[in-house]
Amino acid sequence: MEDALVEKLVRELVSAEPGVRERAADETTDVHRGLRGEDVNALVRVLVAALLAETVASCQEAQLNALCDLKAWHNLDLEQLRPLWGLRGTVQPPHAGYLDELLKE
Repeated sequence: MEDALVEKLVRELVSAEPGVRERAADETTDVHRGLRGEDVNALVRVLVAALLAETVASCQEAQLNALCDLKAWHNLDLEQLRPLWGLRGTVQPPHAGYLDELLKE
């Protein structure tokens, strides 16, 4: 069941439909506490990649929120978050706090 859930989230996090991407990021915050470390790391990698390509503000906010929640609850490899440095100064002002929180070591 856990593998199926992670596979579903991964597919939805990279969907062509913004609503699907946003819901998947929100769902990630709802279910990640019960996931294995390797599954959490897979979701972090996909969320980072999705965020780097994201053009929809509501999706961007949901992805940043999901990543912050993952960081708060799990011992993440901060190297996975390093690509997000390229977003500094480019995210919408209300989302800059999320990004700052993610990049804080």
